Amino acid sequence: MLSEEKSKVMISRRGRKRLVLTCLEDKIEMYRKFGFTDLGESASVWGGEAWHEMDIVLN
Repeated sequence: MLSEEKSKVMISRRGRKRLVLTCLEDKIEMYRKFGFTDLGESASVWGGEAWHEMDIVLN
């Protein structure tokens, strides 16, 4: 498994500036620990669940 910093460097080298993901509410705190920001409920609907959109700016 790649470290968080190595992953950011690899993505950054490809010209990406921001990473966006959707997750279930019970995973929000885990992603916050990695530096993601919760942007609120996503417009995505799948499986009758409320999904949250999260993002992180890559340096």
